[in-house]
Amino acid sequence: EVLRRYGQWLLRQKWEGVTVTDTHGPILDHVGRMRSQDPAYRLSGDGVHMGSTGGWLMAQSLLLGLKAPRESGL
Repeated sequence: EVLRRYGQWLLRQKWEGVTVTDTHGPILDHVGRMRSQDPAYRLSGDGVHMGSTGGWLMAQSLLLGLKAPRESGL
């Protein structure tokens, strides 16, 4: 609950030159979609540390928030 409230506060901040990206929302959306298919779905084996899927969701959110190009052209 504390981290959720802190995240909401962060997303409301408007500091010049600072980008704040919501990584929690997309993760919650993913878990919600997966649990609609399998109520036992867990993103974390130990209840704390996300595996590769969680890392990918977080990285994807950060890249989109930073407006990174979708393809590098390399």
